[in-house]
Amino acid sequence: MTDNEQSTHEEVIASVEAQFGDAVKDVGTAEGGGFAKVPPGNVILLTTNVFLNRSKNKQRPQITAECTILDHEDSPEVVGQKYWKTWGVDTEQSIQYLNRDLTNLGFATLQSAADLARVVNDLSDIRFRGALVAK
Repeated sequence: MTDNEQSTHEEVIASVEAQFGDAVKDVGTAEGGGFAKVPPGNVILLTTNVFLNRSKNKQRPQITAECTILDHEDSPEVVGQKYWKTWGVDTEQSIQYLNRDLTNLGFATLQSAADLARVVNDLSDIRFRGALVAK
């Protein structure tokens, strides 16, 4: 991790801590849905880079997972392409979606802002199956 990435990492954790404090563990988990939107179909993804950053437009704190599509049952031409999944960590609803996906992947949910470092580590270099659906 570069100094700039480390600085952003620490700043995002501090931002979530300032906004939620210990209450982050009480946010809960979102219902239904999950991962990606396009291209539709069942896929196998490999996370190749997971990090904390801010969204480009609204500067909201988020977790970003860069993934490689390893298999796509309906569109084999996309195998090898990159796919990015983001989870906002700036609202209760966005943390609920993160917690839902963490639960679906078999990981512990976010209990504190400091847990963001664990979540980034948990999501790093994992292979998982998911259904990408169109909106």
